[in-house]
Amino acid sequence: MHHYIFITTCRGYSLPLQRAITDFGADVPFGKIPEKLKEHYGITVPISSAQFITQKHARPELSG
Repeated sequence: MHHYIFITTCRGYSLPLQRAITDFGADVPFGKIPEKLKEHYGITVPISSAQFITQKHARPELSG
């Protein structure tokens, strides 16, 4: 069994949480990502954050 540490802080989301968001973003529309996170991990994130994180990881040149 895998144990994941998902952390949100005033500075952002942990890398494991970003990976989970990105994985869901590859499979479902952005609007469904928060629903999937809640279902699988009990975590709520705004759609806009899920979209931003997914796009950032899909196109790393946008991140900086």
